[in-house]
Amino acid sequence: MATQEKKSEVAQFISQTAYKATMDLNKVVKKFDDIKKPEFQKLVRDAVAQKTAQAFPSVNIKSDVIQNCIAQAVTQISQLVTDIVIPVPQATVQQKLEIVDVLIRNGEFVAVTGDGVNDTPALKRANIGVAMGSGTDVAKEVGSMIVLDDNFSSIVAGVEEGRFAYDNVRKVIYLLISTGSAEIILFLASIFAGMPLPLLAVQLLWLNLVTNGIQDVALAFEGGEPGAMKRPPRKPSEKIFNPLMINQTIVSGATMGLIVFGLWYYLNKYTQMNEIHARDLILLLMVFMQNFHVFNARSERLSAFKVPLKRNIILVFGVIAAQGIHILSMQIPFMQNILRIEPITINEWLLILMLAIPMILVMEVFKFIIKPKVK
Repeated sequence: MATQEKKSEVAQFISQTAYKATMDLNKVVKKFDDIKKPEFQKLVRDAVAQKTAQAFPSVNIKSDVIQNCIAQAVTQISQLVTDIVIPVPQATVQQKLEIVDVLIRNGEFVAVTGDGVNDTPALKRANIGVAMGSGTDVAKEVGSMIVLDDNFSSIVAGVEEGRFAYDNVRKVIYLLISTGSAEIILFLASIFAGMPLPLLAVQLLWLNLVTNGIQDVALAFEGGEPGAMKRPPRKPSEKIFNPLMINQTIVSGATMGLIVFGLWYYLNKYTQMNEIHARDLILLLMVFMQNFHVFNARSERLSAFKVPLKRNIILVFGVIAAQGIHILSMQIPFMQNILRIEPITINEWLLILMLAIPMILVMEVFKFIIKPKVK
């Protein structure tokens, strides 16, 4: 190789050929990780060496310089396709599109940033096309989102806020479904046991729309968890009702429903308490259970005792308001007639409070058990 220009020309040819060979061979391999396997890279090196020898007959293809250049190019390209950390110099429109296509076909969720017309096909093909605010109108029109300040940290901030929002949606759904399932378990158990219905229709509406409704809205204001960005991205195919959501809903719903049913069974079978007052205590226990369970729902991974109250002061006041409104309703004749409730003694209130505490304890044990399995 006589001149520096010749060296540069050969090096550029090797880089482009290594890219094309990697893309072509990847279309026939079954697993994406195969790109990094030695046997796969050897095939690419052989293909690049053959093409280089044909294009530059005067070059000694077996020389250490050429072999090192080929090996380096293949390693960089394989790293690019699997980890997206090595840039492709002077990539063409087709090359950008092929990179995105290969990643998507292998199950990756791809985001592409770009600002020019030549980035448009890749922006459109990607799962999320991120156009720069200073870019062309074509790129902005095709992109899924536009970064107005051209700052990549804004993308990171956007991803973080998205994770916070998604987590909060899961938390609210978890709270609603688990408390709803507890009511179903309570009613089914009562029916199978041949007992009266534990709650009236108006009392169910009160639970779902007023006491629990206040907490649902307040929970939506939960601040983001500090480790949200350290978690690996979830798979695009993963649903909200993943195994964690299903398991925690079953455990919490069953705990709540069975404890309340246990009290209903005891009051009916072993005491002389009238049905109206017994329902009054059952309704209060359900309110207490919901008050405690909303703190379980603040995090699917962390203990309720490790989540600072100051992260959602609205929720703290919401729980106090839900409990206060219910206690107040017991004292107002108008609400007593509507809800079929009556005042209770302080001893009864304390007893119901103690019966609701296991709601926290059971979910703390659950979180401790599943913690090693949850990322």
